[in-house]
Amino acid sequence: MNRFKHIIFGVLIVSIWLPFAQMIFQVLDLGGLKGAFVPHTKPKLTDSTWLSGDFQKAYETYLNDTIGFHQYFVRLRNQIDYGLFNKCHSYDIEVGKNGYLIATSHLDFHLGKNYMRTSRIDSLVSMLKDVNDAFSKLNKTLLVVFAPSRGAFYKELAPSWYDITAQHESDYQRYIRLLSGSKVNHIDFNRSFLLEKNKSKYPLFTKCGIHWSLYGAAMAADSMVKFIEKVRNEDLPDISVARIKESFTARGSDADLNSTLNLLWPVRNNKMAYPKFAFNKKDKKRLKLLTIGDSFYYTLLESKIPDEVFAEQSFWYYNTSITSNGPSASKKTSEINFMEEVNRHDVVVLIGTEITIGSLGWSFIDHAWTKYCSFNARLEYYINLIKNDPAWFEQVKQKADQYNKGLDIQLEQDANWWVQQEKLNKKN
Repeated sequence: MNRFKHIIFGVLIVSIWLPFAQMIFQVLDLGGLKGAFVPHTKPKLTDSTWLSGDFQKAYETYLNDTIGFHQYFVRLRNQIDYGLFNKCHSYDIEVGKNGYLIATSHLDFHLGKNYMRTSRIDSLVSMLKDVNDAFSKLNKTLLVVFAPSRGAFYKELAPSWYDITAQHESDYQRYIRLLSGSKVNHIDFNRSFLLEKNKSKYPLFTKCGIHWSLYGAAMAADSMVKFIEKVRNEDLPDISVARIKESFTARGSDADLNSTLNLLWPVRNNKMAYPKFAFNKKDKKRLKLLTIGDSFYYTLLESKIPDEVFAEQSFWYYNTSITSNGPSASKKTSEINFMEEVNRHDVVVLIGTEITIGSLGWSFIDHAWTKYCSFNARLEYYINLIKNDPAWFEQVKQKADQYNKGLDIQLEQDANWWVQQEKLNKKN
């Protein structure tokens, strides 16, 4: 009996001190928790924080986050709640019908429960039309891409308690309505993915991924290239599927929601597909592509299509950091010359999904409008146009001599006449 008591006592002692040993010596690598979890830092002890009790409270929180095996016990609790009650300890993620993980914020934006000020979207679309006209004159193509929404794609799989009744015109619906019939090139993958949902052999959205599947993104990338090829009437490199690997093991972002759940065992995905492409670049036109967008484009980049098809591709993530195979690689957009960088590219793509397009372009549209479409920008454009045309420039020189005006004054007056003609043409 005493021996049994000694064993129980020994187990209790080990149970008490083992977490502290793990905390100090990190004997086992249990990995960190994912998602929005940020461990608290060790508080500093001062006379004031000790006397107020703030130090003790902060240290208790810090100890709770850093005690040995904390990650394991959090995952154990999450696994029990998920397995028994379909409960997720992750911001915005719920278990929907058939075990699909659903982001309720994506449903909210799809149903118009969250939406941008309509006046802001109206303003952005108006500027988009102007920028599109300015780019066209420079033989530059502007393309707006509406990435598909998980909220729209899996609306019917929402948890039973969630109201899927539309409440307001969504940002996406307003953009589509305002751009309809305009000269602004746009691709609506939100609509096309819904049309292909029950036809596609492989998932366009996975069970556990917040973004379009790698397969879906690859198909979208191929469609984008064909669209650009048609709009510009240029023969771009040919893309063909060399092979497709089927797998239940997720790659890249195909299970990115799994990591945020912090479970002991990940949610099992459906069978996914991973295509590998072959490219024919012989005697093909290689354009330079600039994309401004959200994380959906990172998934598209994983197909390697932009890198292989275009002579240069640059991605401005939320119009801040740059991923590129060109000279602007790893820079911030604040570190580059905006017009020089835009002018180097042939195609400019703006991409976003329902949850982000309220701020489409993330100030790029405003910046481009100021640089290419404002009165001063158009005036400078025509002045440069005149100067670069010897015959036209000579006519302006002769006019300046005839009317006894300075050349700069005559240049500005002639350029201003063309700016006013632009305005009249737009009104008509």
